[in-house]
Amino acid sequence: MFQIGNFIKNSHLNAINKRIFFKILVFVRNVSLSPNDNPLTIKEGTTIKVTCSVNSDAYPTPVIQWYIGDTEIGNNNETLELTADKIHDGKILHCLATNYNKSLSSTTNLNILCKLYLFDEL
Repeated sequence: MFQIGNFIKNSHLNAINKRIFFKILVFVRNVSLSPNDNPLTIKEGTTIKVTCSVNSDAYPTPVIQWYIGDTEIGNNNETLELTADKIHDGKILHCLATNYNKSLSSTTNLNILCKLYLFDEL
């Protein structure tokens, strides 16, 4: 919120001094992921924190949505704790930031290093 100026009115009976405030919309302009590796390589079963950063002056505060492929995952925070699963291998991790009906996103490909299981011959 920015103060633009003061409004002063004088009359015969009283003086009014009012501050006028304007809320200025600042749209989402920059969205980035950290770590910014592409592809993002993670060992299966490992948990990693991924952060979706948006320009700090965005107003109102953007809503963050996370997706793996086309599936929204239930975290609407700036930081996502992602546990690597082999079903995510080759899919896109997508962060979508929206404020005042304007959206921008950042994406990375997931490269999940799957565990190898060796079976003894019978």
